[in-house]
Amino acid sequence: MDRKGDIKWPQIGDEASMVFIQSSCSAEAIARVPERKTVMFKGSIVSGVL
Repeated sequence: MDRKGDIKWPQIGDEASMVFIQSSCSAEAIARVPERKTVMFKGSIVSGVL
């Protein structure tokens, strides 16, 4: 959200590519090399399960 409260991301039609990991917070996800639990590419799971 921006300062006005408008949603900036994600938007309808945005590409749904992401990696799901297990971590207690965003700092842990960045500081350590976590195991990838699931990989999604353009809305389809290509590795792992949810």
